[in-house]
Amino acid sequence: VLHQPGIAEVNIPAATQPAIYTQIVADLKEAENLLQGRTSASLGYNDQVTITAVQAMLARVYLYWAGYPVNDTGKYADAITYADKVIVSGQHALNPDYKQVFINLFQDRYDLKEDILEWGSAGAAAGVTNKTGNDIGNFNGIISAILLVNGTFEQNSYSAAGWVRITKKLFDSYEVEPSSTLVNKASLDTRRDWNCPDYIWTTNASAGTRVKTDRSAPWQMNTGKFRREYAPAEMRNTGTYNANWPVIRYADVLLIKAEAENQVNGPNAAAYDAINQVRKRGYGTMYGNIVKNITVINGGSGYSAANPPLVTISGGGGTGATATAVVSTAGVVTGIKLTSRGNLTLAGPYYTSVPTVTIAAPTTGVTATATATITNGSEHLLTQGLSKADFQLALRDERMREMCFEASRKYDLVRWGNFAGDLQAFGNYAVANGVTAGNGNINGYQGLITVTPRYSLMPKPTYELNLNKALKQNPGY
Repeated sequence: VLHQPGIAEVNIPAATQPAIYTQIVADLKEAENLLQGRTSASLGYNDQVTITAVQAMLARVYLYWAGYPVNDTGKYADAITYADKVIVSGQHALNPDYKQVFINLFQDRYDLKEDILEWGSAGAAAGVTNKTGNDIGNFNGIISAILLVNGTFEQNSYSAAGWVRITKKLFDSYEVEPSSTLVNKASLDTRRDWNCPDYIWTTNASAGTRVKTDRSAPWQMNTGKFRREYAPAEMRNTGTYNANWPVIRYADVLLIKAEAENQVNGPNAAAYDAINQVRKRGYGTMYGNIVKNITVINGGSGYSAANPPLVTISGGGGTGATATAVVSTAGVVTGIKLTSRGNLTLAGPYYTSVPTVTIAAPTTGVTATATATITNGSEHLLTQGLSKADFQLALRDERMREMCFEASRKYDLVRWGNFAGDLQAFGNYAVANGVTAGNGNINGYQGLITVTPRYSLMPKPTYELNLNKALKQNPGY
């Protein structure tokens, strides 16, 4: 409260945005002083505020303060200062497996290194009687329905409405292997197939089975970041689930560091290092090399599209790579889809040489053959020599790839100063790239094209305006 209310003063002008930011920073700095020595490592969990959580939030606040509408660009230097405090603390690091960050949320596991602060929920812990709490992974998850078999819950099924869909722009922003023969070319970036899943779950009640159903058209894909299929069985048979929410992650701190460095010093080595750390994890090569692509050499003959042959990947020093074959109606293997590119843990083991790909023989016909390639550890590197403006554009896209569906994109677009223009430009892109009523995205498009600059702020309630004559309505309302 910046102005103490009282009965003598009822008409009070709204505080300015700089004054509000000043108070937020003062409160956070007081918290920083009070929380010395309080770390997520010492607590054993990260859904309570720690010193690095406060410092990370200060870095974010300063980044917002530096942007629109206040545009106090001197605050970029403060964003660097507080991002550096988190980085040099040694308390945090990237999880080498991007998807595991979000799987952990559904399995009541605290990722103390990557997730600096989470909004806590009770989850499936012992003694928890209310197993329902939020809709994380429901409206923003992969479509699925609970399956009952002879009146009993099928433990692998779960409920998710899947109302939120990805965009083709997001899907296409992830780098792909040019030589891939798949309809959706294999991505070099492990984040794409996690965030943009090409399937939904349907049920065959008469057979008592769940069916993984193709959703390979990007505009029709659900968001895949938050997946209820990884929740405990006692959670999946409820309509909602107590999953924690990631408030701020270490990856965000690195991207704040990269952006602020670029704004203050141009695209220097520190800016490149910060963004490349995020990209390196995204490409799965933090600690070694993984399978990059599999190319069909001979498609063989006599295979069944309904029952594709087993594909095994062996040797090369690594483990964990798996794949499935894509078979044409003519019985020919036309592509190999990697379902896992390797073990993405600190210990690995990672691939040091090209593994052998073996495709099972058909009952009758010719056995297909394929070869693999592995990464070399440099695929993730952002192009050197970018201008300040081009680095900022690359940073914007990297935030989209990394932070999508974590409720930060609107506020990024606002602080970058062209919120309405960016949304309208995206609306034009959407129409030019296949959005129709038939693929279920037309309502979102119609909302985009009506956005005006006023939507950067919410309207002030009429009730408050009537009570306080010194308040002025936000522009455009």
